[in-house]
Amino acid sequence: MASQEQQDELDSIQAIYEGSQDVALKLSVPSDASISVQSDVTIEATISTTGGDGTAADVVLKAWLLPDYLRAEAETTTPPQFELSAGVWPQAELSRICRKLDELFLEQGEGPILFVWIEWLRLDARDYLSSAAAEESSELDPRACCLWAPLRETALASETIPERVCANCSCVLSADATVCLEACEHDLCTQC
Repeated sequence: MASQEQQDELDSIQAIYEGSQDVALKLSVPSDASISVQSDVTIEATISTTGGDGTAADVVLKAWLLPDYLRAEAETTTPPQFELSAGVWPQAELSRICRKLDELFLEQGEGPILFVWIEWLRLDARDYLSSAAAEESSELDPRACCLWAPLRETALASETIPERVCANCSCVLSADATVCLEACEHDLCTQC
């Protein structure tokens, strides 16, 4: 049987966010509906983040609770494995958030961490990114998965680059209404 703390945290998270408009959960639990140390548990939380300016954006936290993390007798010295994805933040900002989640785990000690992460992402992530105190680092975290990035205006303004069109609807792209999907590097208009 898994650690009672982890089992209680998963039960609590499900109860707290059931029907929530801010957090949508998908939890993969073994077929016997209880956590065991023989199988992985995956939790995927789609979180609506809000900032001090009232704007909102969605970020997806996918965490894997591996058997070593779930063992009742194991000391929890490493966090659950996780991945972050979002459509509004570039990979550099998502990388900063990944590092902050690591810090929160260290501050939390050996206790369950998923609720802390979800609430921090929901309430504080946007303000953290906009604060001047947030550290600047060029190191990209592989756990940070950016779904798209703004097209660079300099590339669009350059005369040596041919006119760009939306890969979906073929409209001519302008610098202020364009995104570039990082995974495949397709350019899209913001409406598509």
